[in-house]
Amino acid sequence: CWVCLGGCFVLFLTFLFYSFLDPNVKDFWFMGSIWPITIIVVSYLYFVLKCGPKFMKYRNPYNIDRIVMIYNAIQVLYSMYLVKEV
Repeated sequence: CWVCLGGCFVLFLTFLFYSFLDPNVKDFWFMGSIWPITIIVVSYLYFVLKCGPKFMKYRNPYNIDRIVMIYNAIQVLYSMYLVKEV
């Protein structure tokens, strides 16, 4: 029965989450429960595997070459700054 296996898997993940939970970070954002991160991951996978391909089915790919080059240049400059500071 897939429902039983899914329920057991969720219980196992919840047990693991609470077993290794560090009390120092318990009150941090998204660290108090397993559910916010689970919802984010499931939503991401739904968008990437179902919604995104359906949305882009009859569209041309976006041209983001220039944006990626500028982003990479900023990352290199920031990395050089961090290396210089450390």
